[in-house]
Amino acid sequence: MYIDCYRRLQALDALGEKTQSYGRILAPKILRAFPHEICRNRVVYVKRENLAESDTTKLMKFLSEEVEGTITANNIKARVFITGSNGITKLTRCLLDGGSQSSFISSDLVDTLNLPVISTRPLDFQAFESPTSFSHKRWQVQFQLSSIWDKSEVNVIAFESSNRYASHPSSPTDVSRFAKSKRMKLADPDDSLSSLPIEILIGADFYWNVMHSDAPVKLSDSLALVPSSFGWILSGSRTHATVSFNPTVHSINVDTLTHDLDNMV
Repeated sequence: MYIDCYRRLQALDALGEKTQSYGRILAPKILRAFPHEICRNRVVYVKRENLAESDTTKLMKFLSEEVEGTITANNIKARVFITGSNGITKLTRCLLDGGSQSSFISSDLVDTLNLPVISTRPLDFQAFESPTSFSHKRWQVQFQLSSIWDKSEVNVIAFESSNRYASHPSSPTDVSRFAKSKRMKLADPDDSLSSLPIEILIGADFYWNVMHSDAPVKLSDSLALVPSSFGWILSGSRTHATVSFNPTVHSINVDTLTHDLDNMV
């Protein structure tokens, strides 16, 4: 939807039409094409930043960040130890995507850990809205993922893949502070190892082996922490969303009389 709106605005600019001049008409029409939650975030953002609602350039920038933030955050991440049948273990990061039909693992990681190939199966590919598809044979390897916090383990079978995943930031500072205050262990904490590459994608075939059915913890209208075998995982759209909490400070006053101390001595 965002791409379609962007192309239409570009087409108007190419025809010599000044889209900013029609901002009062275009901005509401563009917003109505997006989910109610994004429209609500836009209203809050405009008031907070004191922006003109008719500014289509800033509107499209906001929508771009909102869409990117949704994609980034909905592809939830965890830091894990991966172990092959030979006992070699490596620390890495994985992406959990219930929309992917299969799980995948980096070919480099397969070679590094000498993971056992258990089968060779055809993998069918089909682009979105494309009537054609093609098939390619891929190795399937078996390995074990374990939490960085405890002994929780999940066995996974995945297709090897030479694709590279884009870098994804770890949990934002405000989320990390909230989790620390509640003594919640994040699956992808913000620390010196948060820049580790993503080398595994857990798809729908093993997604619910990792995720727990316990109730998530709501952080905002668009953010939640979801329990998993690897710790609490951030899920939802975090663009233009902040997490606030009130830390509790316990104060203890001790009044001791001098003569009481003398008696004790």
